[in-house]
Amino acid sequence: MKRLKRHPDSRSVIWKISVFLLVLSVIFVALIVYLVFFTDFFTVKKIHVTGVSRLDKDYVKKLTGSGLKQSIFTLNVHRIESNLKTNPWIEKADISRALPDTLRVRVHERVVCAVIDIEGVRFAVDSGGYVLDREKNKEYAGYPALKNAAVKTPTVGTYISDSKARKCFQVIAGLPGPIKKVIKEAYFSTIKGTCLKINFGWGAFELIYGTPEESKLKNEMLLAVISDIEANSRKVKYVDVRVPEAPVIRE
Repeated sequence: MKRLKRHPDSRSVIWKISVFLLVLSVIFVALIVYLVFFTDFFTVKKIHVTGVSRLDKDYVKKLTGSGLKQSIFTLNVHRIESNLKTNPWIEKADISRALPDTLRVRVHERVVCAVIDIEGVRFAVDSGGYVLDREKNKEYAGYPALKNAAVKTPTVGTYISDSKARKCFQVIAGLPGPIKKVIKEAYFSTIKGTCLKINFGWGAFELIYGTPEESKLKNEMLLAVISDIEANSRKVKYVDVRVPEAPVIRE
């Protein structure tokens, strides 16, 4: 079979297209270099903060330490995250760039679970035992108070080291909302585990919860028991759900 020869004009067209694309690429790169290094087109002009409820957005913007009029390409994301996490209320932050000039910051705030009372001095902590704040004006009066814990005065921004206290916080965090709202006090017993003083208004009793294990089953049984107590106007001394399949109610 005779091999067909490429027409000379087709080679010329391909060469011209190649040259055109090359020139276009050079112009594009030159334009990007110009915009980055010789204009403020890619400098940070806006910081968009989301996810905050307790903290002020303007405060978070300042806390990033990034500042405006800085190239969006040279921002040190890891340093910004570290700056934000110096505030104990910020657990983590997601940082992203939105070209050409916006820094996006999504904050994940810690949430108060309970307070720990150390000889009358109270500290707000989250469910993991992280110390968020030292109470000044009874601003955490509505939260469950863990008392009689063998814990030294903690420092804001650190974790409570005592494992028993942290188990109490874990139990409280995992309780159903209606129960969590009526806990007045908590303590840890070597024999009983986590114990809570409950006051529903129509009746008060001690809740012996034990360990955080089997929390789902314990919570289901606890809600059923409380519903029965309320429906029948029963006066009880304590409810023990350490063995959720066989709760104990002492009247």
